[in-house]
Amino acid sequence: IQVALGQIGAPRQQAASQTLKEGSSGREVLKLENNLVALGFASADGQQTLNPDRRFDATTRQAVEEFQRAHNLDPVDGKAGRDTLTAIDREARELQGNLAALGLTDAKGQAIASDGYLGAGSRHAINTFQQQHGLPATGIADADTRQALASEVQQRAQGQNQNPGQQTAADPARETVYPMSDPRSPQNWLYTETLVQVKFAEEARGLPSGEHSEKLAAALTVEATRAGMWKIDRVELNQDGSMARAVQANAMRDESALNRNSAPVSTAEAMGQSVQENSERALKASDQQREQQRIDQQTQQHGPRAMMA
Repeated sequence: IQVALGQIGAPRQQAASQTLKEGSSGREVLKLENNLVALGFASADGQQTLNPDRRFDATTRQAVEEFQRAHNLDPVDGKAGRDTLTAIDREARELQGNLAALGLTDAKGQAIASDGYLGAGSRHAINTFQQQHGLPATGIADADTRQALASEVQQRAQGQNQNPGQQTAADPARETVYPMSDPRSPQNWLYTETLVQVKFAEEARGLPSGEHSEKLAAALTVEATRAGMWKIDRVELNQDGSMARAVQANAMRDESALNRNSAPVSTAEAMGQSVQENSERALKASDQQREQQRIDQQTQQHGPRAMMA
């Protein structure tokens, strides 16, 4: 494992807090452009004005400005800084969560993950919803589409809550463990961040994403939880791709000696584990982390007394 760890070290990715502006380029810009298009902030008179191409140009700036104005962000400068990126990510995840709650899927029939990246799968699900509800089937979640989505999700939730006893009658003592790909899972946020970074790492190597990406992300989420990590800045693969680890960059400097890393995960072993299995492992790891934190706090509080005695 030590040898494998020594080989790990993918090229640095742009920090999530980095400001994207005219002249910026790369996959973070591509994600931004796709999200702006899917959320309806890159069109005029029904025509798409922004072509996602990884290059932050004048049309990207105009779309960012439109989003900033719509969300009362200050300043409206066309630059995608921390506040703007956070707001876009939040809206993208909320949209994906609503799509998933209604059982909408991508073109392959796979559930929509709340990963904050409104790619082809999310656009397909949006298009399906629009067709089902007599809305223009554009694949773009404009204001009317988002309102219709939120309204239906709320109606279904109210219908389910009218007789909540039926939901727990089978086994009220057993807690439901949702897969971490489900927005209701407490590990969903960390998992979706990890999944995005897994896909970026695969893209950098020219590899396609798929079910294997989700399994690796789930296994890494377990180890990230055990390591007490609360955000994932990148996923690193060793030279032959047999080992992977998640990295949380230090807030001051992104350096190996300062960063927090998960334990290494064998990619082959991860393929033999389901997302549900690792969801249960992650839940246990989270409980263990909280218990350890409680013990540490008690030790800090009572330690000085013990020494004085």
